[in-house]
Amino acid sequence: MEDSQEVRNELQALRAEMIALRQENQTLRQMITQGVPSTSQVEGSLAHTTPIKFDGDPRRVAEFCNHCRIHFLFRSTHFNNDKAKIGYILGNLTGNALAWATPFVVTNSPILNDFAAFEKAFLEVFQTPNLASAAQNQLMDLKQGNIDVITYISRFRLLATDSQWPEITQKTLFRRGLREEYKDELLHIPEPETLQLLIEQVLRIDQRLAERKAERRRFERGSSRTTGLPAGSFGSTEPGPEPMQLGAMRGPLSEEERRRRRTLRLCLYCGAAGHFLGTCPLRSQKKKAEN
Repeated sequence: MEDSQEVRNELQALRAEMIALRQENQTLRQMITQGVPSTSQVEGSLAHTTPIKFDGDPRRVAEFCNHCRIHFLFRSTHFNNDKAKIGYILGNLTGNALAWATPFVVTNSPILNDFAAFEKAFLEVFQTPNLASAAQNQLMDLKQGNIDVITYISRFRLLATDSQWPEITQKTLFRRGLREEYKDELLHIPEPETLQLLIEQVLRIDQRLAERKAERRRFERGSSRTTGLPAGSFGSTEPGPEPMQLGAMRGPLSEEERRRRRTLRLCLYCGAAGHFLGTCPLRSQKKKAEN
């Protein structure tokens, strides 16, 4: 039961991470899809983000560390040495975490000049021992489902960082979790060498799919204006039974087939040209037979 509670706690922490890093992920997406902005633009954007405080809660250590890494990476002119990085971390500690770090400051410990040593000591105290195992389990179960691709990438990245799995495994799991339309598009693209390149491909596919969806909407609106009828009003306006597909007992039309027949000005009942639902001869014969 304790292990199960720990996993639930870690899942809650990872969800909090995802929310906290959403703003930074938007900056990263712009870099990928619109070209890399200047260093000053990125630093200016991150400079206005609210620092995350860490009070020693092991469930939030990954969130805090990832937040710091993003600032160190994209504000490199501000954090160009170990002491500056450690100073940023110390300035955002509260509670038990601050109590842990205070002796280092009071004694002016040499560890304050060695970021690698400081990070190692920090994680030994506050990181959950089975974090990697929990992240691996969640990563294997992660699916895009109904969420947008940016949210899926964000969740995957957070778990992948903590999973400690090699990149080739991460690539396989990332592709496996995508929705089918993205997988279909990836079949026509050479296999990327890195996870980052795969993510960039998926983002471009997402853009193309969005453009295609918008194009379909414009086409449907254009067809409506050409005929002078509002969308969904092709054919007879008189009420009647649910249109049937050509042939007996084949069930109602699919939405896709309904749109196709309206666009091509075909009968909604039998699918033939030259008449509409209200004057369909097959429908009339069926009515007579029923009477």
